[in-house]
Formats: sequence, C-alpha cells, structure tokens
Amino acid sequence: MQAFVNFIIQLCRYVVGALFVISGALKGNDPMGTSYKLQEYFTVFHLGFLNGLTDYLSIFFCGMEIVLGLALLLGSFSRITTMLLLLLIIFFTWLTGYSAITHQVTDCGCFGEVIHLTPLTSFYKDVALLVLSIILVLGRDSIAPILGIKWNSFLLVIAVLVSFSLPIWTYNHLPLMDLTAYKPGNSIKEKMTLAPGAKRDSIAIVFIVKNKTTGAVEELTQKAYTKNFKNYEYMDRKDKVIVEGDKAEIHDFIIYDNYQRQIQDSLLNYANYSLWIIVNDVATADKRAFEKINKLVKAMEQNQVPVIGLTHSSYSVADPFRHEVQAAFPFYYAGDDKFVKTMVRSNPGILLLKNGVVMKKWHYRDVPDYETAMHK
Repeated sequence: MQAFVNFIIQLCRYVVGALFVISGALKGNDPMGTSYKLQEYFTVFHLGFLNGLTDYLSIFFCGMEIVLGLALLLGSFSRITTMLLLLLIIFFTWLTGYSAITHQVTDCGCFGEVIHLTPLTSFYKDVALLVLSIILVLGRDSIAPILGIKWNSFLLVIAVLVSFSLPIWTYNHLPLMDLTAYKPGNSIKEKMTLAPGAKRDSIAIVFIVKNKTTGAVEELTQKAYTKNFKNYEYMDRKDKVIVEGDKAEIHDFIIYDNYQRQIQDSLLNYANYSLWIIVNDVATADKRAFEKINKLVKAMEQNQVPVIGLTHSSYSVADPFRHEVQAAFPFYYAGDDKFVKTMVRSNPGILLLKNGVVMKKWHYRDVPDYETAMHK
C-alpha cells in the first residue's frame, strides 16, 4: 500500500512540475503578452493603478513558475516548494473561477499564445492541479532530492538564473518563438479570411419594442413580435448573433485615417515593401528609440519604401507625440488595441511588410540599418 501511495505522490510531482515548467517557459517566451493579460485582470478588479507594474510582475511570475516547477522536479526544498505551489494554484483557481462566472476575461493566458483555453476549461484545469498540489503537500516528506542536497542546490541556483534570464531577455528584445498570427512569413490578408467550411455566425432579426401596458422596452424575436404586435409599440430592429461561428485568426484588424475612413485594405494590398512603426500607446512609448527609428525611416524613404505609423492612441495625443519625436511619416489609427499589441511585443516596434505579408519585425532596442532590414 505504501509503495502505491509513494507512486501516486511521485506521479503528481512530475506532472505538476512539468506543467509549471512548460507554462512558465511559454509565458516567459512572451512576457509582454502576460503583462497585457495582467492589465485585463487589473481592469476587471478596478486595480488600474497597478498597470504600471505589470511588466515587472509578468517577469516575476514567469520566472517563479519555472523555478518552482524545476524545484519540484529536482526535489529541492520540498516543504516550501509544495506550499508555494499550493498557494499559487489556489490563487489561479480563484482567478479562473471568477473569469468562468463573469466571462470578463475570456482567456487566462496560462500557456501564452500556444494554447488558448476558455475560462471554464482553465478553471477545470486549475481544480485538477489543486487536487494534485494538495496530494503533494500531504506527501511532501516523500519527495527527496534526486541528486543529493549539494548538487540539487547547485542546479537550483542555475535554474533560477536561467528561469529569470528567459523573460528578461525576451522582454528587452522579442520572443524567441513568435507564436502570434503576425509572425514573419504570415500573410495578414490570409489570416483575416475564414477557412473553407468554417461555421458562420447564426443571426436572427430582433425587434426592439415598447410594451404598451408596462412601458418597458423589450427585445422580441420576429415570431413573438408578429404574434403579439398589437401589444407593443415598434421602436427599432437589429441583427443579433444567436450562436457565434468560427472566427478568422485575425478578426479585429481595422485601421482608420484622420478622416475616420477604413484604409486597412489599401495598406495591405500595397505590392512592394512598406515599413510600419507600431506605437500601441504613445503615453508609454520609449521616445528615445526614435533617434534610431528616424534614421531608418529616412533611409527607407530615400529608397522609395513608404513608412507609416500605427497607434491605438487618439489623434489628439498621437499628433503632438509625432511632432515631439520628429516622426516625419503619417500616423494611422487602430480600431482595437489588442491587434497592435499583438503585432509586435515592443512599444514602439517595427514591421517590414510586402503585399500584406510580414517579412521581418524588430524591437526598438534592435533597430536595424537599411541594409540589414532589406537583406533577403
């Protein structure tokens, strides 16, 4: 019986340890994505004043997940390791449970851009991990160092250095693996198109009416309104999505010019090279980066490569910013902040496109010269 119990404890140890290492590594590959996810949660909980700390918290959580997972696999400091894992999973379970009930955050970001889980699936996953973690806490005395205390301690120090080096490096440059829909080689136009056979939204006509008896404004189906139209005063009608269909991988890509005209199609259909400077938020953008960016822009324009700026900030703040950083190129405006944050994990960031295909991208710390940028 004791042998069976020990087998279960060791199995839980390796499963939980491996999941934490994988989850932390995937998030550590893209700490900016985790930072944006933390901002979503802080907004939901009315903690927006913490948004300035999300980059640091992201690096800390990514590194800690990897460290705790490796410590569990190595069998180092089993008592404190299992307790910290349990506390962390209790927090995650509460967070995903809240999301599952309220639907205010639709993806927990548990596995970065690799696997997108619904709030309910994330909650079930965390409940399962919670059970495994409780088993580990109860059986922590059966978790022994695999190489002895001395070697385990040495390896754990190495693990800490590696675990935090990954998110720090990718935060200051770009993800080692670009797992977004905007990775180099992808056609944005193709990613905006639904695959053949994809399910479309199921849409029904809804009548907005006023109940003549109660005065209440109601929404009725066409059948219900037709049957009882004498009891209601017609106000309006609209199309309502009853069942959501499949969505294209890129489904929110809308760009406006200064006159609120949609211009994303003309930008993506430009047949030759174009350089896009992405500034998702001018308030937090690194202005010093424009010293190098403007040199690249000048070289591009001298070689007939058009340059545009793209931001989610409004014209009233983006235009003064453009003059302040001496950006001698037009700025256009994203209809949604999520896709500009996804295009490049850098603020500002740089993309080289050709006929709607992402050719290359750079962090503002790695601004290339013209020859490097255009080298095939």
